[in-house]
Amino acid sequence: MTSRELAIDVRGADGAVARKTATVWSTGWGPVVVVPRAGLNWTAKTAYALQDANAGNTRFLASWEAINRARNVQDIRLAHANLGIPWVNTIAADRHGNAMYADVSVVPDVDAAQLERCAPSKGAAALRGAAGLIVLDGSKSACNWKRDPASPVPGLTPIERMPIAVRGDWVQNSNDSFFHTHPSQRFGDISPLVGDAIVTRPRTRAALTEIPDLLSRGKVTPLALQQQLFENRNFVGGIVVPDLLGAGKSLIADYTFAKDALFARINLKGESKKLGDRVPRGFLGACVMPGEKLVEKKSESSRKKIRSER
Repeated sequence: MTSRELAIDVRGADGAVARKTATVWSTGWGPVVVVPRAGLNWTAKTAYALQDANAGNTRFLASWEAINRARNVQDIRLAHANLGIPWVNTIAADRHGNAMYADVSVVPDVDAAQLERCAPSKGAAALRGAAGLIVLDGSKSACNWKRDPASPVPGLTPIERMPIAVRGDWVQNSNDSFFHTHPSQRFGDISPLVGDAIVTRPRTRAALTEIPDLLSRGKVTPLALQQQLFENRNFVGGIVVPDLLGAGKSLIADYTFAKDALFARINLKGESKKLGDRVPRGFLGACVMPGEKLVEKKSESSRKKIRSER
């Protein structure tokens, strides 16, 4: 371990400036960090270091220059081979009818088995799902990032084991995992560090619904694409409101037939002045969510049921 003393001028509450100093410690993996809320404390037996896969990455300059010069999808794929793209997805299409999705970014070469085997404790293993923190046992050389000869950067996952799809129909990504590029697309054994099969965003489901819908109407012209984009659909409203029509009576405490009539006139688009946008939002505010309960508060004029805080 090595240490370095840092100094910075800090202005106090009284306006006076004082010099504050701190000692920063580093290891062969990276700087020592302390995260008390995550249970990552520096003790007499244990310390935690942050290993940054993107540290010193200047390869992105060559990657993006090659993308700028690319003439087809294959050229763009080759531009990713040096593992210079820091973290983003890439979607491209060329005049030859090829569509490409790639998540070839900077990812440590650690597979699923190593993640399970190398967690130093149950608490450390739980941080992966709870906070997205990966903690590996630094006391075991078998838990170091792998060094695949195929990788141009020791310790990083080579392009051959990263998700790439080149298709003759379409690809998409809405900031969920590569798993949802296309309903028919299958990938090989990809590390969980790249992504998982969980859908966290409604817009992913919306894209996987609307793209086939668009294609079912024939050739995708600029006008057809414009119409699709500006239909301003409310995807969540479209899948929630039909069920509300049948379940509203049991789910909404102050249900009235007048509201039933209101639901029946819902416009399932997202304009702010339309009921299709307001009703689902209002409904979510009126529902009792898991872990909550309805309580009564008495006012001078009436008794009202309101949703309690967690």
